[in-house]
Amino acid sequence: MKNINSIRKVLLLVILIIIVGYFILINLPLGVTKYKSDYSGKTLEIPYLSMVENECCMFGITFKNIRSVTFLENEINEILNQYEKISYNGKNCYYNKEEDLTITEYGVERGLIFNKIYFVYDTGRPVDSTTDDEDNNELFDLEQSVEIMNEYRDVLLNNRKFFYTDEGENIYLKDLSFDKEYIWNIEQFAIVDMNNDYVSEIVLESTNGSAAFIIVLHYENETVYGYSFVYRGLKRLKTDGTFETSSGASIVDYRKLNFDADKYNYTVLASMDNDIFYIDNKLVTEKEIFAFFEKQDKKENVKWFKYGDYIRNRKITSEQAVRLLREKIGEKDPTTDFQYSFIYEKIIIYDEKEYYSIRQSWLVENSHYSFIGQLFVSTDGEEIYAGSCEDRPEIKLDI
Repeated sequence: MKNINSIRKVLLLVILIIIVGYFILINLPLGVTKYKSDYSGKTLEIPYLSMVENECCMFGITFKNIRSVTFLENEINEILNQYEKISYNGKNCYYNKEEDLTITEYGVERGLIFNKIYFVYDTGRPVDSTTDDEDNNELFDLEQSVEIMNEYRDVLLNNRKFFYTDEGENIYLKDLSFDKEYIWNIEQFAIVDMNNDYVSEIVLESTNGSAAFIIVLHYENETVYGYSFVYRGLKRLKTDGTFETSSGASIVDYRKLNFDADKYNYTVLASMDNDIFYIDNKLVTEKEIFAFFEKQDKKENVKWFKYGDYIRNRKITSEQAVRLLREKIGEKDPTTDFQYSFIYEKIIIYDEKEYYSIRQSWLVENSHYSFIGQLFVSTDGEEIYAGSCEDRPEIKLDI
C-alpha cells in the first residue's frame, strides 16, 4: 500500500510539474525567431515556437503557437515597432527595409490548443499617404501591384490579349509562336522583378521538341508587353532579376533588363569572351571574373511554377474571386461602417469541387483587423459558401 501511495505521489508531482511547466511556457516572453518563406524568398520575424500552418499565394502565411495570445500580441508589436510605420489607405502598414517587404495585415486568433498567427505582406514599400515626398512617385504601390498581377493572370489564363513585340500585335498566349514556326508549349513560369522597379514581371518558359524559348511579360501604360528570347539568351535567372546569356562555352554575359514600352534593352554586368573579361565595362583579370561568376552562382534562383497546374479547371483566378466577393458583399459593413478585408489563403476541395478559401476580416475602429469567418468561392465562379474554418464550406450564400 505504501508503494502505491508513493507511486501516486510521484505521478501527482509529475503531473503538477507538467502543468506548472506548461503555464510557465505559454506565459514566458521567449522572444522572436526567423522564418524564410519558400514561396517569396523573404525572411519574416515571428514569435518563438511558431510553426507554419499554411502558406499560400506567395504573400500570405499562417503560423500556430501554443503560447498565450497576450504574449504573442506583445511580441508581434515589438517586431513591428522595429519597422517603419506607414499610413496607407486608412490603415497602418509596416515596412521592413532589410527584407524590402511591407506587412499589410496581421493578427492573433485564439484556438483550443494552438493559437493562430497570420501575416499578409508584399514586396517593396507602399506609398506613404501622410507625406508629400516626391520620391514616393517611384515607390511600390500595393494596390497598383494587385491590379498588375490581375492583368498578368488574365493573360496567363487566356482571358485577355497581350502585345507581342515580335509580331507588333495583340494576341492570346495560346496563339503564341516563335518566328511563326514553333508553337509554344508553356511548361512553367516565374514571378520576378526584372528591372528593380518594385513591380514584378512574368517569365515563361516553353519547349518545342529540342528547342526552348523564353518570353517576359512586362506591364507598362496599362498594357502587358511580351518580349521573346531564345533559351540561351536568358537562363539561370536569379531573384534579383540578373541572368546569364551565352553563345558558346567561352562566351558568357550576365545582364539586367530594362523596358521601354514595346522595346527592351539590357545592362551587361560582366562578360567573358574567351580570354577577354569585363566587369561594369572595365577590363579585369581572369581571377576577378571567376570571383564574379562564383558570387553570381550563389544568388538565389527564382521559383518556377508549373503552368498546367495553374490553369487546370479554373475559370476565374483567386483575385477575381476576391473581386466577386467585394461586388456581392460590399467593401464595408453597413451597420458598423467597418472596412472589410478579403485575403485568399488556398484552394480546397469540397464535395469533389475546387473552391478558393478566403479569410474575411474587418478593420475595427480603424485600429486592428478582427477575423469574421471564412468564405469559399468555387473556381468556376458559380458558388459562394460561408464557413467557420478554412477547410469546410458550411452555408451556401444566395447573393
